[in-house]
Amino acid sequence: MEINQMQLIGSILGSARFDLQNEKILQAQISDLLARKGIEHTREVELIEGDIIDFMINEVGIEVKISGAAKSIYRQCCRYCEHDAVQTFILVTNKAITLPHQINNKPTCVINLGRAWL
Repeated sequence: MEINQMQLIGSILGSARFDLQNEKILQAQISDLLARKGIEHTREVELIEGDIIDFMINEVGIEVKISGAAKSIYRQCCRYCEHDAVQTFILVTNKAITLPHQINNKPTCVINLGRAWL
């Protein structure tokens, strides 16, 4: 079920044009789009103290990153995939970054928001 959800979310977010200048504005725009599509989600979910993922849709964790070093982003993604609440992980970004297909045996994908502007 999570893989199908991951594909649906990827399709919705990957085809939309967002403001890529400010991460908080981008998160609000993503939340608005998900709500308009009828996808229930929770913003800023604290997995443990200090680990706050941007969105949870059931067991799908979504992190939004438009700045930061690739290594730092990757480490953060790995940390989030250590949590039982996250069974599938999506990185939403405009940066040139890839993730392995799985982290901690959990499916992952990257949605590059820059492609919608091409």
